[in-house]
Amino acid sequence: MLLLNALIFLRGDYRASYYELCLRILSDLREAEELLSHTRRSPRGRLRVSAPTALATNFLIPALPQFFRRFPEIMLDLSSSDRPVDLIEDGFDCAIRGGELADSSLTAGRIATVHFATCAAPEYLAQYGTPQHPSDLERHVCVNFISSKTGKYYEWDFTKDGTVLRVPMTAAIAVSDMNAYTEAALAGLGCAQLTDFSARAHLKSGRLVRVLHDWVIPPVPVHVVYPLNRHLSAKVGVFTEWLAEIGATGVAAD
Repeated sequence: MLLLNALIFLRGDYRASYYELCLRILSDLREAEELLSHTRRSPRGRLRVSAPTALATNFLIPALPQFFRRFPEIMLDLSSSDRPVDLIEDGFDCAIRGGELADSSLTAGRIATVHFATCAAPEYLAQYGTPQHPSDLERHVCVNFISSKTGKYYEWDFTKDGTVLRVPMTAAIAVSDMNAYTEAALAGLGCAQLTDFSARAHLKSGRLVRVLHDWVIPPVPVHVVYPLNRHLSAKVGVFTEWLAEIGATGVAAD
């Protein structure tokens, strides 16, 4: 009630600052409560985590039974989205993010490296042929991915023996969700650059075929991030350490 009354009487600009301060205070109170139980052998309580859809679905969730066996008193609230979130405003303890980080207000720990494979459905290759060189893709159709940060299409880069190629692509469809991206490739809508862990089962089953084996797609680092000035709670600490463990084996070793 006190917070509500204060917000009513404050001017707009002060109201926003006051609200942000209150959010930080509430966050500090939660961390203080966590510190009281820091000496426990097993951290406990609710842990709120944000992760990209593909990482949540193919990397994190399959490994969670191991995490809960080790830390049975932690309850996880997992939000999977390819859109960036504000950790403090949205109330997250930490987030998993792929790519290079630009936000200097966050503390980051690298947990893995994601590698990619250029793939297509057998039906697509039967119709358009199998590309032998990245330049062949100019005569092919691709599935494009829309960056949630920039709203632009991701560019297709390849490297081999020090040579870097950026290939312009014709897209039949562009999507902004990694699961939809994989499904579009499976439907034969075009070539796609899929993460190894998204493509692995489909390559094994034959629903996708890998092409351009000799050309490497630049890998992407994966980090766990949390606010710069926030004390690292026991829950976040053990979760970060566990992510690094599975990242070394479950995604790709650095």
